[in-house]
Amino acid sequence: MISALTNMSADAVGAFTSSPEITLLCYGNAACIFIDFVYQITLYSAVMVLAGHFEVENEREQSLTQRVECGAEDPSDSLDQKSVSSLLERLSGKFSTFLDSYVAVVTNKAFDLAMVVVWIIFLGISIKGITQMPINLTPKKLFSKDSSLQEMDDLRVSYVIPHFTLATVFVNNPGNLSDVARQKRLNSFVAEMESLPGAWGNKSSNYFLRDFVAYEKGMSEFEPEEGEWVKRDANTLNLKDLPAFLEWPEYEFWKGFLRFDENSTKLERFFFTTAYHGDDLRQWINRDKLLKSWRRVVDNYAPEFNTSVYYDDGIYLDLIENMPTDTWQSAVATICCMATVCFIFMWDLPTVLITTGVIASIMTGILGTLSWTGTELDPIVMAALIISIGFSVDIPAHVSYHYYSAGAHIPPPITTRTRLHYCLSSVGFPALQASLSTSLCVLALLLVSIYMSQVFVKTMILCMTLCVIHGLVLIPCLVSLADPLLTKLRGPKKA
Repeated sequence: MISALTNMSADAVGAFTSSPEITLLCYGNAACIFIDFVYQITLYSAVMVLAGHFEVENEREQSLTQRVECGAEDPSDSLDQKSVSSLLERLSGKFSTFLDSYVAVVTNKAFDLAMVVVWIIFLGISIKGITQMPINLTPKKLFSKDSSLQEMDDLRVSYVIPHFTLATVFVNNPGNLSDVARQKRLNSFVAEMESLPGAWGNKSSNYFLRDFVAYEKGMSEFEPEEGEWVKRDANTLNLKDLPAFLEWPEYEFWKGFLRFDENSTKLERFFFTTAYHGDDLRQWINRDKLLKSWRRVVDNYAPEFNTSVYYDDGIYLDLIENMPTDTWQSAVATICCMATVCFIFMWDLPTVLITTGVIASIMTGILGTLSWTGTELDPIVMAALIISIGFSVDIPAHVSYHYYSAGAHIPPPITTRTRLHYCLSSVGFPALQASLSTSLCVLALLLVSIYMSQVFVKTMILCMTLCVIHGLVLIPCLVSLADPLLTKLRGPKKA
């Protein structure tokens, strides 16, 4: 129950991130965990009851059966059972001896203090790594390494982006462009976009109004059928001429830039493009600065013309910008959820504080280690981190819970050593088994040569490793140091 709730809590927090892809992943993961939990308490439990019934019957029959050797009957079965029982007893004895020695080590104050110092140093290094973690996302990360799209993206970044980065600006409310003042205001908007740093200027722009003005000037004098010359105001645009303008062969391509109201010649909206250049645009951070400069200009004219700007890499740049905020908010909210769930089940504030601190330490260690190993923060890393947060709760929470509940299962006198012995004998081997099996399962993702699978494998193996170290080493050391103080604060308890 505690594992299911903590995992679903982590996914519930992740579902509120600004990335739709991460939200969808969290919904799917939470649904899977819920179905798995329902399956566990219904079908799996029923199968275990039925299987247990047959096992109990089989053991009862074997205990009531007396084998009598007679004639040539082979006693090998009896010998095999005795040898297996003897082996299990020897293994159990060795495990108990090892556990006694291990508990003696982790309850040694000098060892505990040394582990706390190492832990603090590890946290400091991890935090420094987090502060230096680069934020980046490229389309290349979504393709397999042998994909030809990798080469295409390299060529795009090397040759296209530095020389022709295109901004597509939509004017959704052009209004009456026959109004000279409004027309000048629109031209001012286009000119401002063309004068930004790195802009190629009007020679790179596709802005239909300039050609339409030239067309109107050419049509400012015409000869009607009666032969009388009529002078038209060249500064006033007649938007009724737009359909005729678009029929001219040299202007026909503008049809793709304009949209009219249904069954009318009224201009509903249009878009124009203009280009920028700069070698520094190969870097995402500089492209983000350029996009922000576009948006500042566009926002100035949005109340009048309902303008917006589109850029091919805009979705990635927006994700990158929100990534640090989404990450720390998700982490804090998840830790709060974990603390709440642990408090509900343990109902012991010091134990909950130790568990919560360990979970925060694991999250910090994962991000810090990823940073020091060259991994960049992106939505893929964030998705893997959210999933790993759910896993990071399991081992520390179970170790803390069994330590807390040990008093109900062991005879007095109850000491830190006896609690730890019971706790580690109950969850130590299952924790190692769970971490190893999970790590082996995720290793299968490396069969697919793609960045996403590599990040997920690295994150999950880091998570499992840190969970085992924190759950089976750090928590015993912390409770060994804190338990005497907590016992004094709580006062004597009745047996």
